[in-house]
Amino acid sequence: MANVSPSAVSLVLNHKPGVSEDTRNLVQQIIRETGYTPNLNSQKLILRKSFNIFIVVESCFAAFDNMFYNSAIMGVLESCRAFNYNVVLSDIPVEYASSSLKRAVDQKNIDGAIFLQDIRPDTAKALQEASLPFVVLDAHTLADDVPCVYCDYALAAEQCVSFLIHAGHCNIGFLGMGEIPAFHMACMQGYLTALGKAGLHCNPNWVIPTIPEKADVDTAVERLHACPERPDALFCNMDLIAIYAMQSLMQHGFTLPEDMSVCSIDNIVSAQYCYPALTTVDIDKKEMGKAAVNLLMALLERKPDEEIPVHICTSIGKTIVRDSVYIGQ
Repeated sequence: MANVSPSAVSLVLNHKPGVSEDTRNLVQQIIRETGYTPNLNSQKLILRKSFNIFIVVESCFAAFDNMFYNSAIMGVLESCRAFNYNVVLSDIPVEYASSSLKRAVDQKNIDGAIFLQDIRPDTAKALQEASLPFVVLDAHTLADDVPCVYCDYALAAEQCVSFLIHAGHCNIGFLGMGEIPAFHMACMQGYLTALGKAGLHCNPNWVIPTIPEKADVDTAVERLHACPERPDALFCNMDLIAIYAMQSLMQHGFTLPEDMSVCSIDNIVSAQYCYPALTTVDIDKKEMGKAAVNLLMALLERKPDEEIPVHICTSIGKTIVRDSVYIGQ
């Protein structure tokens, strides 16, 4: 119908160069008009691809229960759909050798993998030996041989704490996600940088590592409540920690934000619906997911000797101002 060769149609279907823009537009128009769908089994045989991308969790942190990663996975799904790839959710509960991921690699039923937050060295080595491309999404440590998409959480923390300072707060505490040391230290760096630029000092009694579970955050708030001097504002490096902290503070009789302002990082969906609505620095989770897929596709299509930047830093959004921060006159 387009009066072009099957190979030209294949290039268009697989988003590859090699055809003119006019030909690409014509083929895409005919696909839309006819509702044409390529035979996936034929494509698998011809292109030697499975058209499967694995999203893999191999961390003690329950990523699938975390609203941050839910949004990131939505970005992965949207981008994989655009590239005509299926998405398979997987995990590595014990070790790579006994995982469903290894079975998929051995059976050539996977073209690439996206790991949430981290990848163990033995897994990375096995995939590199199998020449299977992979990307770590929301990486907290950067290794030269591990492609990843990450966010500058030190900068996000500095932006968050600076907002509290500009709102009139001088005594600022920090509840940080201590379960991921690199993430906690990056946010700590941003917290200290913002304080230093404003000529303020850090009170070590107000810096408490915790995890995003209600009981642990309650314990952290108890420690703050017991301090002879208390902060008038609280920086949390996760929205979920901030939400739990606000609940606990109100249970201790605090009026928010008059007695204690709370500000955080993430901008998960729940942040706008909790009470008081949470002021937070927006991290574009879907964009991180899409960036991970784009990097993975670049690795899949990489030509010999082609240089591809393997560490992609996504931008930080603005501070979403809501009701949890008291802004002085």
